[in-house]
Amino acid sequence: MAQVSQEHELRLDSVADAGKIAVVRHAARTFADTHCPAVSQDVALTISELCTNVVLHAYPHGDPGPMLLHLWFADGRLRGEVTDAGIGFRPRSFDSGAGAGMGLWTVSQLTDEVHLTRRPSGGTTVTFAWRCADPRADQDR
Repeated sequence: MAQVSQEHELRLDSVADAGKIAVVRHAARTFADTHCPAVSQDVALTISELCTNVVLHAYPHGDPGPMLLHLWFADGRLRGEVTDAGIGFRPRSFDSGAGAGMGLWTVSQLTDEVHLTRRPSGGTTVTFAWRCADPRADQDR
C-alpha cells in the first residue's frame, strides 16, 4: 500500500482487499483527528462503507484492482474521494435508502455532501465532504 501524507492531504493507493479496509479506515481517522476532529468517527465509518463497496462490488470476478483514497482539508471542509477502476455501476438515488444499499445511504447521512460518478476510463469515484474548521486556526489567534 502506497501512502502519501502531507500536512493538508492524505493519499492511499491500495489493492481492493477486505484485509486493507481497516488500515485505510485507520489512516483516514487519524488524518481527520488532526484536521476535523468533530467528524473523525463519521470519516472512519464513511471510508469503511465506501471501501467495503469497492471490495464487494467493483471487482466481482475476484480480480485484484486499485482502491484509492484521497483526503484533503481546504476552505473549511474536510474533503475526500474513494476511487476504483472496476466495472462501475449506475448511480441510484440514496436519499431514503430505498433502491440502494444501506452503505451508500449511511454515507449520505454521515457527510455534508456526497456525489457518485462513473469514470470515463472505467470505475467509480465517490466524492464527499464535511464542514469543519481547521483546529490550528484557533491556535494561531
